[in-house]
Amino acid sequence: MAGALGRSKGGLSTKVHVATDALGLPVRIALTGGERNDITQIEPLLDGLKARFVLADKGYD
Repeated sequence: MAGALGRSKGGLSTKVHVATDALGLPVRIALTGGERNDITQIEPLLDGLKARFVLADKGYD
């Protein structure tokens, strides 16, 4: 994953974004650099998935 290492306050870091099924099993994973905003990954994670509900961290709001 190109660009999955980024600079943040603490130095170089990576963020892991995961979409799971109802049992908590991962169905999609995306890696971004630590400086990237979480909201940039919500559409790629949910694209094509059928869901009645979405539970997400405040960063995806």
